[in-house]
Amino acid sequence: MATYVNGVPVVRRVMFPKVDVNGIPVIESTGILETASVGVDYGINPCVWRALPTRGVVVWKVRHPITAAGSSLPVNIVVPAHTSNTTVASENALVGTTKLPILDNKSTQVVGSDVTVPQGTTAPSGQVQAGYTTEHWVYIDKCCGIFRLMGVTTQATTATANSNTEANDAKSTAKSLK
Repeated sequence: MATYVNGVPVVRRVMFPKVDVNGIPVIESTGILETASVGVDYGINPCVWRALPTRGVVVWKVRHPITAAGSSLPVNIVVPAHTSNTTVASENALVGTTKLPILDNKSTQVVGSDVTVPQGTTAPSGQVQAGYTTEHWVYIDKCCGIFRLMGVTTQATTATANSNTEANDAKSTAKSLK
């Protein structure tokens, strides 16, 4: 029900956190659901998702680290469809929600280890493991269903690209020796 001020209806706006005043919106993970051989689903607050602009850049704070088993699984973000009041209600529940694949900067779906450091892993020698949570710059387009991590290239893509480069280097070395 709308409130009226001087005869004009006033609609209450949902506030969402921002990096600075009139700046970049901040969204946080509200839950995680790992399903073996299916994937990892992160939930976000439905009120915040609806209040975000249709297209834009946000900071995504991932507050729920994955397990070592989830580090190789594909990752999705679960967003509300229409007027759903919750996301990630239970395993394989899709009522009122939509799963968007989380993409890297090359439009490849990322795996768990690209999103956050798996629990139980340790930092390389000489480095300190500060925690298992992280933040990402994300481009969202709600109309097209895009949730793209801007500074991430999935490790699977990198490994494939490196192996192709090594194979090409080996071929060119073999040709030069002939």
